[in-house]
Amino acid sequence: MRHLLLAIGLNAIPLIGVWKFGWSGGTVLLLFWIETLLGHFGAMIKIRRHATLTRKRGHFGYVAVDKAGTQKGSYFAHFSSIAMVFTFAHGIFLGAILAMLAVNRPELVQFQVHWLDLRNGAALVLLLVLVDLAMDLPGIGARSFFWLENQTGKRLSRVLVMHLTIIFGFGAMALSESPMGFLLVFLALKTVFDAMSSGVRDDAPMDAGFPDKPPALLRYLDSKRKDRKESLDEYWAKGRDEAMKRRRRHEEVVPAE
Repeated sequence: MRHLLLAIGLNAIPLIGVWKFGWSGGTVLLLFWIETLLGHFGAMIKIRRHATLTRKRGHFGYVAVDKAGTQKGSYFAHFSSIAMVFTFAHGIFLGAILAMLAVNRPELVQFQVHWLDLRNGAALVLLLVLVDLAMDLPGIGARSFFWLENQTGKRLSRVLVMHLTIIFGFGAMALSESPMGFLLVFLALKTVFDAMSSGVRDDAPMDAGFPDKPPALLRYLDSKRKDRKESLDEYWAKGRDEAMKRRRRHEEVVPAE
């Protein structure tokens, strides 16, 4: 619940900034990039602290969801490489777009960056990121690796927000003939993604997301298939078993050398 409240607070900053103080779309988009970057740094601090306190195998031999077998890479390296590469790539792309709009379309004032507003917004975002760390770090040594992977890994899905904003935002701007269409698409996507990712329970059990049986509708549709070599129940059981093995392996404690 507290992570959901923090997500609401982070989303309230640009909303209040736009409607109450007249922040521009360029300011809000750049603030989102700063928020993403600060959030990644906060997640990396959590990962390092959890690894030091727990020495769970997932930190030293992380196996990604789409990988099989063992992998010698650390979870910190896995997370930081993906997070930083995509975040800085988005930053370069976003900066280029805003710079081109400022030079070629100065009449689109909603895409101009107001640095004082950006500084104030970034200060509020930093404060909430520090609050998040203050809530999680004291008891992080008692948390499972599964909890940590859920809490930090969901941040990687945020890279989709910028992609989808670019795809649908410019379409909305063209249809509405207003730059606010772009901004509204961005805020809507960001709010939905943050609400969905923040809904993960802190005490979620190890088998969360993998019930014993697949949803009834999928089982019914699968029963109508012809010439199937493997039933959905068999496929589901195999996937669930692999996922549980992966999660249990990550929870093993590695002795200190």
